[in-house]
Amino acid sequence: MSLEGDSAAEVWLKVVSKNRKRRKTPVFSCSGEGSIDAHQHSAAYIEKRVIEAEKEVEHSVFYSSFLNSLNLSLNEVGSTIQVILCYGIGSIAASVTSRFQLALVLLLKKRFQANVSVYDPIFSDLDKVLLNKFDLHVIAGPNNVKPEVNAETLVIFPHVPKELIENFLQVNWQRNLSKCYLLCNSFSKIREDNLDLILQKNYYHLYQAFNFHSEYRISNNFRFKDVFNDLSIHIFSTV
Repeated sequence: MSLEGDSAAEVWLKVVSKNRKRRKTPVFSCSGEGSIDAHQHSAAYIEKRVIEAEKEVEHSVFYSSFLNSLNLSLNEVGSTIQVILCYGIGSIAASVTSRFQLALVLLLKKRFQANVSVYDPIFSDLDKVLLNKFDLHVIAGPNNVKPEVNAETLVIFPHVPKELIENFLQVNWQRNLSKCYLLCNSFSKIREDNLDLILQKNYYHLYQAFNFHSEYRISNNFRFKDVFNDLSIHIFSTV
């Protein structure tokens, strides 16, 4: 999949189209609750479950170790977080995994008093209602996705395809990466799982970023092992 010259909107559309072709059966989350349940629960029910998830994450060993890794990255840069961007979190109404990931976003929003914007092309109307209830800005559509950052920003890409990480790095390549804290699939794991030749050819900026980033691995010690697995916080020196 070539990304050269593609806008953020075009990248989202390509990735969504590609994933739809591959997906032949429903994908279920950590507790077995999947997309077929999306319309079986009310907004009040889902909101209650998100609040419960937030409390569980907040009091977990995972959250303590996550904050430790995040603080180490903040101390290395000598800065803080002003803005949070979260792309690809999935359907809150349909996925328990997405609710726990949202719970982490909400905790970080409170901790840093940050403005939060979220986007996923699969958000339903119910998802958008719920996200607005939690005072999150829901980006209207792929044409409004602006991955360029202008302030100290925590960018959360939970388990997104490499194409989206590549697009983000490309857009912010020259002058903005030093303002980013990128929480996404571990770069080390990506490099382990892919040939350098393929990465260099198809994900040029991701491949080059291996040389000037610091990575803080996130311990996968949450109750459900498929919620925060293989994630790291990445910070970047000037290109």
